[in-house]
Amino acid sequence: MTKPVAFDMPPDLQALWAQLEQENRQATVRRAKADPAGHKLSRVFSGPMRWRFYESKAGRSQCVRFCWSTTRNCAGYFLTWVETHYKKGTGARRKWSARRQRQDAKAIALRRFRAHQARSAKPHEVQT
Repeated sequence: MTKPVAFDMPPDLQALWAQLEQENRQATVRRAKADPAGHKLSRVFSGPMRWRFYESKAGRSQCVRFCWSTTRNCAGYFLTWVETHYKKGTGARRKWSARRQRQDAKAIALRRFRAHQARSAKPHEVQT
């Protein structure tokens, strides 16, 4: 696993980097509050991001997680996404969407999970 860029810098540059990231984050929050609909898929949160997921095994020691956030992003939306975990770590996160209600975001994740289960289920063989 690689380290973030800031850890490879001297301490004074680390402090400058942290300050730049904080200013960028604050600017993103201001823009999101001014235009929430335009920033509904923003991955910037005002506090710690908390999330939950439904997990489905996909074979070859990988699994697919259907996730939703339980805290609002800076624009006031709950996010949903799908991520694939491989043996060596997390793969791509995809299919991002945003909803105003937490229950709606959870319902989307559950619907995606059930659709995936239906697609990946092997047909049941009846022996006579």
